[in-house]
Amino acid sequence: MIVSVRKIWMGHVSVRDYIVKKAIAKKEDLVVRLMTGERKVYPYKSLVTYLANTTKTEFKSVFTGKKYYLIDFPWKPIPSNSSD
Repeated sequence: MIVSVRKIWMGHVSVRDYIVKKAIAKKEDLVVRLMTGERKVYPYKSLVTYLANTTKTEFKSVFTGKKYYLIDFPWKPIPSNSSD
């Protein structure tokens, strides 16, 4: 599953909890892509560990009203010119 993010904050990127849960349910790796083209793959087996790092603050989508939490992933990307 591929998800795009816009910002890095203190060496981490944040992904909504329902996206991570969807990747776990489908047994897929999570590919996080920054708008600059950099990307990082988080293996399916490690996603449950990251799910434990969910923020305690509940957010609400401005557009849909859907409630969600953020999960922070450490950001050490694969360069965009890499062939992997």
